[in-house]
Amino acid sequence: MQTMTIEQLRYLVSSQQTLHARECLHTSLLENGVPRGAITQICGFGKTEAAVQLIKDNAEFKAAWIESEFELNPLGVAQRDVDLTRILFAEAGEHMIWTCHQILKSNLYPIVILKSAPLDDFLLRKLQLAAEKSHTALVILTEDFSASWPISLMLKAHRNLVTENISLEVLRQRV
Repeated sequence: MQTMTIEQLRYLVSSQQTLHARECLHTSLLENGVPRGAITQICGFGKTEAAVQLIKDNAEFKAAWIESEFELNPLGVAQRDVDLTRILFAEAGEHMIWTCHQILKSNLYPIVILKSAPLDDFLLRKLQLAAEKSHTALVILTEDFSASWPISLMLKAHRNLVTENISLEVLRQRV
């Protein structure tokens, strides 16, 4: 059995992490972008605008927007210069998780936005596996921060009330 020093183990771990680095979608609000094939959670005042900005910044991709009861005003999205013809809007009611899972399995939408109450780890893991398989950036918009382990990137949105600019703060990020 071979023994390794701490430095050798650190090097081995860091080299493995770079092998598994995820491709990210660009957004002007976040330097490193939003990972594809993973779940990103955005909470806070301005989360909807941050998700719309992600869609706007990735104009070459189609997106799906899922809510149980629709609150988003598509005209407000269009006012931010986002082409509505490339967004699927779904009001899913009690079938929100099933709808999200089917959209992820379709491989048609590289960006999926899910406005939801906090989900349990079992449902998050199911969605995370589907997002990973379809290489989709699944963004879950919630009111409160959730420390669930399947979430790769947790962000808090902040809106400056004077300038109305949105910024994102990284609360937790897994490699």
